[in-house]
Amino acid sequence: MDLVVSGILNFLTEQEAIGKADEVQDFYRYGIEITISSMLNIVLVLLMGALTGHLLESVIYLAVFIAVRVITGGYHADTYFRCNLLMCSTFIATAFVFCPVENKNKPIEKDKKPKFRAIKRMGIAACGCASMYGGYQTKEPKNIYKN
Repeated sequence: MDLVVSGILNFLTEQEAIGKADEVQDFYRYGIEITISSMLNIVLVLLMGALTGHLLESVIYLAVFIAVRVITGGYHADTYFRCNLLMCSTFIATAFVFCPVENKNKPIEKDKKPKFRAIKRMGIAACGCASMYGGYQTKEPKNIYKN
């Protein structure tokens, strides 16, 4: 992360798009870090959704998660790695909690599958909302890059 952010900052500074003052550099560094981390979280959840056959659920999860997070805030992990790990773990947990598992001893009737899918999607949205409520913080997030 440091190499990528430093490279972007150097490029912006060389192009005279931003100033060289420490306050300016710190401001842009934090913004670039948050942007990269957020985009990585989104890409990872979509990738996991695609790989597990839950792409639509991953889109629903992200829509709910992002909307709730923008409005209410939420938990801030100590590092970007922990943030990404927590986001992916939460998605995987919610994507599979509401999945009825079909096997040869207990098949799912065809007419009930759409109902189960709808329940699963609502459950994913509800879990996304609930995961944000439990981690709400009122204080300003610290710059986790400098820890």
